[in-house]
Amino acid sequence: MTLPDIKLTKRNPLRAVLGMFGVVVSFFLWSCLILLRKFLFLPPRYDAHLMRSCAIWVMWSLELTIRIENLDLYDPKEPAVVIANHSSLIDIPLIYMTCSPNLRMLAKREMFWIPLMGWALWAAKHVAIHRGHKNSATRAKSTLTERLSEGFQIFLAPEGTRSATGCLLRFKSGAFRIAAEQRVPIYVLALYKPWEVLPKGDLYSKYKGEQVSRFLGKINPIIDEYSVKSTDELIQEARKLYINNGFVEC
Repeated sequence: MTLPDIKLTKRNPLRAVLGMFGVVVSFFLWSCLILLRKFLFLPPRYDAHLMRSCAIWVMWSLELTIRIENLDLYDPKEPAVVIANHSSLIDIPLIYMTCSPNLRMLAKREMFWIPLMGWALWAAKHVAIHRGHKNSATRAKSTLTERLSEGFQIFLAPEGTRSATGCLLRFKSGAFRIAAEQRVPIYVLALYKPWEVLPKGDLYSKYKGEQVSRFLGKINPIIDEYSVKSTDELIQEARKLYINNGFVEC
């Protein structure tokens, strides 16, 4: 398969600025409501609805629609690891509009320091990691494993950082190691063209139109009752799915 045909058009500069204001308001309201839910001791299931609603509002603010392909490959109810290519700040709302809202992500520790939003990430059971610190990585892995045991799906960006042009950076092993150790499947998700809508380093989106989110496949790490695939094997399987669907390596 090749990259899907996606038509993007230039946004009115004023609408673009107002759109980013809408994004900020979306995350502010989401943060306040998540914290309110936490302090009122309401059931955690409300977090899922709030996260999906925030994602929808962000996409509307940016004048973007989404087309989801191969949804039949995905089971939103089973504990699993979800991976996706990472090239833009809009990846997260795209993922939450595509996948189960019962999804929790690994995010860099600095995001948890942002007033309101960072507290909401903690309240909603997302997981922080301090990049480059082994002890932090070990704690994050333990917490992600706990989230799987609680029935959540977890999202990790295997590239670890955003790709400026959409090409595939080197994959880190964390997502694949957790899937193998916990014997849960890996859903491989491709996001097409977010790097053009809101490139790395830009403060507001200059284009509007459709985005495509495509499930590329489900990787089962289990070989038999006693053995699982190696981390390198899982990484190669995932990269092959991306290459076969139009992505190129950096």
